Amino acid sequence: MANYIIGHHGFLSTIFSEEKVSNIFQTKYTLGKIDLDKSTAFYPSRSDEKIMRNDTKAAVVSIQNLIQDSNLSFEELNKSLLFVANGSNIENLDSVYSKLVQVIENLPTEIEDIQRYYGLYRITPPLTAIETLTNATMSFIAQYSGINGQNATFGSTSISSFYALKEAIFKLQKGDVMNAFVSASNCSGKYSFLSNSSTLGYKDRWKESAAVGNLLLSKRKELIGDELCKISLLKSSTKVPNLEMRNVERTWEQLLPETKSDLLFFSGAYDFLTYEEDKNYCLKLNNNTFSLFPEFGNMGPSNIIMSIIYCLTKLSKEFQTIDIIDRDLFGRESLIRIEKC
Repeated sequence: MANYIIGHHGFLSTIFSEEKVSNIFQTKYTLGKIDLDKSTAFYPSRSDEKIMRNDTKAAVVSIQNLIQDSNLSFEELNKSLLFVANGSNIENLDSVYSKLVQVIENLPTEIEDIQRYYGLYRITPPLTAIETLTNATMSFIAQYSGINGQNATFGSTSISSFYALKEAIFKLQKGDVMNAFVSASNCSGKYSFLSNSSTLGYKDRWKESAAVGNLLLSKRKELIGDELCKISLLKSSTKVPNLEMRNVERTWEQLLPETKSDLLFFSGAYDFLTYEEDKNYCLKLNNNTFSLFPEFGNMGPSNIIMSIIYCLTKLSKEFQTIDIIDRDLFGRESLIRIEKC
């Protein structure tokens, strides 16, 4: 049974700035942020807003817009599945670390380790833990949307969206639930940059941005808008990452089916040099290639979902089949093929 994408909604970054990280090492990167209007419909309550990352707020607004457009009944929504791919869970690194430093500075110096840990946990501001929960986005989405079916959070690299989609489709095929929401949320920022660049190695013209995307999958072929499509193939590499190697190995060709798609959409780079190398590789596989990287940089777990959303607008008589390929932080590659219905 085919699994159809019957709805989608998302937010991309619209504000970009150059962020300097170290004067000593001359490291900097381009950061993209989501400009979310507080007066927009479905904006979180003030009490919740203060403990939400900006991408979490956008995810809550986005999924409620999607639900409004879907016309799902209360019963259908209540039973729907929810799988969320979540990226870096610290948005304001300086704020979080400054709180921890203050806590450590206030601890007595001449105490045993067990007392030190007890004191650290006791005087750490409770909001610090809530703000940095890895499943915070999923929890708030469920709270505000009323989606009460089976749920899980996947993270924190771009391949997490692939596994979220794979799990949603598996559950739809094997169970009696008709609908599943698959979400991706990436906040980006200094913590994300430091984590990613320390893994890959820093390069000039580094670019990453916040993004939030939501897809509604269903067993039923219901048309919402003109962009109905089906996911006909999901495939990923099985190679175990070598954490000591920073070289990029491109083996996307091994994932692609024999039938060439009308468009090849790719992501995975964090800097423009790697993007150009990815592009040259992809052009050998398909004459029609495209990537969101030049405009938005790397979007972490949102790479795949935002690529799918963009490709839905490209499905036409010219583009009936589109392959979406991605490489995550550790070199794990994935492929998703979508086809126009």
